Amino acid sequence: MSDTSPISYLVLTRTEEAIPELYGEALVPESVHRELVHPNRPDVVRERISDSPAGIKEETVGSSNGERSPGKEEPGDLQDLDSGEREAIRLSVQEEAGLLIDERAGRTVARMHGIKVTGTIGVLGAAAQKGLIDPGRAVRDLRQTSFRASADLYCWLLDKRQ
Repeated sequence: MSDTSPISYLVLTRTEEAIPELYGEALVPESVHRELVHPNRPDVVRERISDSPAGIKEETVGSSNGERSPGKEEPGDLQDLDSGEREAIRLSVQEEAGLLIDERAGRTVARMHGIKVTGTIGVLGAAAQKGLIDPGRAVRDLRQTSFRASADLYCWLLDKRQ
């Protein structure tokens, strides 16, 4: 399962091919897919996701396309998250799977639901350990985006060189 930002950053760093190698495939809920192809996304992200890349598949959440049933309240811990984060967490619970997510609030809520989480840096680290990517290039490319991480996290990723 994945939220929007890890997929976006993996596409922007040309490392999204690591997803099927590491996870088989990443399911994304409909709202995340809509966010990925939204006109405000970088062209390369919209185009790559529109081409249905291997390892990334849109999935429906529950029987109601991820929407709440009429009269049913959203659990309080999900109310403050955006729709992509909410659906990604619900899909992870539904599929009993881990979640790729970067946003701190979403990670906290996912963990409260017993979901194992990792983010963009974690995916890149796992890919580097398997020799799927060059972590130096990934760090360089990631720093050219709006992604923000501590110097310690970038150093951790660079230490994953084979």
